[in-house]
Amino acid sequence: MTFKIYITGFLSLLLCTITFAQSDKETNRTREKYIGLQLSSLPKGCTSDGGLNLNRLYYDWAHSDGFYITQVRNGSIRMVWFNRILPRDSTQPLFEVLDVIVLPRFGKKQKIIMGTCLNGNTDTFDTDIFALVEETGSYDNTIIKMVWKANRLERKIEVIAADSLRCKDEKFFHD
Repeated sequence: MTFKIYITGFLSLLLCTITFAQSDKETNRTREKYIGLQLSSLPKGCTSDGGLNLNRLYYDWAHSDGFYITQVRNGSIRMVWFNRILPRDSTQPLFEVLDVIVLPRFGKKQKIIMGTCLNGNTDTFDTDIFALVEETGSYDNTIIKMVWKANRLERKIEVIAADSLRCKDEKFFHD
C-alpha cells in the first residue's frame, strides 16, 4: 500500500515536471521568435495593448530615440516587449525587439501597469519598471504580484523585488 502511494506521488511529480518543462520550452520558443526582429509594425497576428517610451512619458515617434516597452498579444499569449527605436527618416519608427517576456495568466482584476511605480521613498515614477498588479479600486493601493525592470545597459528585462515599490493605478490619472 505504501509503495503504491510513493509510486503515485512520484508519477504525479514527474508529470508536473514534464508539463512545466514543455511550458518553459514553449515560452523560450515564443521569446526566440521575436527577439532581434527589426520592424516598423507588429508582425501579423500580433496586437498592441499599449506601451511606454522609457525616455519621456509624452513623445513624438518621428523624433524619438531610445527605448520603449509595449504589451503585445498574439492569440492567448500575452507578452511585454523591450524595444529600441532605430534611426529612420520617416514618421513611422523602425524598432528592434531586444527582449521579450511571456506574461503569466492573470485574473480579471489584475493588469500590467507601466511607468507608474515609485522606487523607495521617491516621488518620481521609474519609467523602466512595470508590474503585474491587482486592482483595488484605489489610486494608491494596488497589490503588486510581479515586477520587472527594463535594463537599458544590458538590454534585458529583469525580474526585481517589490519590497520598496509602490505602484499607482494609472486609470485614475485620466479622471
